[in-house]
Amino acid sequence: MLSESRLPGSFWGECISSMVHVWNMLPTASLSGTTPFQAFYKRKPDVSHLRAIRLDTKAGNSTTQSLSEP
Repeated sequence: MLSESRLPGSFWGECISSMVHVWNMLPTASLSGTTPFQAFYKRKPDVSHLRAIRLDTKAGNSTTQSLSEP
């Protein structure tokens, strides 16, 4: 998706950093359903700052569909 966005390469580092930030707040089986953040800091992560993004995609020959609310 990032390569198709036509953003300059200078945004790739920020994108990867944001992805890792969110990934560390997701439960994982290797930690018995807890999050890496929770395992390290011994408290639940605050995710109130996260927002859904609008992403339009095409699946096969179908029309464009929104994956989330604007």
